[in-house]
Amino acid sequence: MDQDFSALINNYFQYDYRDRGIKKWRGFFLSDHTSALRKMDQENVYSEKKLPKMTTDKIFHNAMHALANYYTVTIQLDETNFNHETKKKYIWVH
Repeated sequence: MDQDFSALINNYFQYDYRDRGIKKWRGFFLSDHTSALRKMDQENVYSEKKLPKMTTDKIFHNAMHALANYYTVTIQLDETNFNHETKKKYIWVH
């Protein structure tokens, strides 16, 4: 009996079973996961206008001046994607 059942199972998976691939796993994503993935996609947008480069001394001077006078500071990392588009700016409010 066990051998017949084993043969039936093997036959089913070998010839009849159709794997749905990634579709079957989508049901396992929680809403927290999908919202976190959407947020991550939005944060990694490369569409900003590139700000002028500054020396380290100039950055330090401007940061100290902004800190002392409660100014808002915009920071942009010097990195681009493969299309030479600039990453989103960071805004720091004191």
